[in-house]
Amino acid sequence: MDAETISVIGTVMAAVAAVAAVVVSYVVYTGQCSLSKSIADDQSALSARIASEQLEGSSRPCVLVLEDADELREFSARNLILQNIGSGPALNIRWRLSAWSEWGTAPALSPGGFVRPALRATDVDAAGGAECEFESLSGKPYRTTAQYVRVPPNNTILLKHGFQDTSLRGSSPRT
Repeated sequence: MDAETISVIGTVMAAVAAVAAVVVSYVVYTGQCSLSKSIADDQSALSARIASEQLEGSSRPCVLVLEDADELREFSARNLILQNIGSGPALNIRWRLSAWSEWGTAPALSPGGFVRPALRATDVDAAGGAECEFESLSGKPYRTTAQYVRVPPNNTILLKHGFQDTSLRGSSPRT
């Protein structure tokens, strides 16, 4: 082989190496871009979820079955009310005073709002208690419970409450 042929072969090999380097660089670059986009998408989704949870937390409803403070009476004559003590409106409200009673309903309660359905303290099931289910503006479901308990030493009867985010499977009421 003469010098000119060796020079041409060297030039062709250099060109092939350059093209190969460009192809490899392009593949690596597109892979890095894809990875960067995936990381950015994950960060964006995480930020959106955190913002949604913060909004939900700042406007969460909490509807409780409470004794009507405007009417202090003997236990057997006490009336009950449903009151939203949360910071956001409660929608699609339903309640019952025992596991076997019918569900009562109310369309909505604003924060601080209440309704006086025909409920008596003596109607609350001593074993299971009353329960109330409702949703936030975002449609997240919640559940509260109310149960009468006797407190020693003089057996005062008090209403004990629990709160549960029912969108979390298997969660237990907080009291």
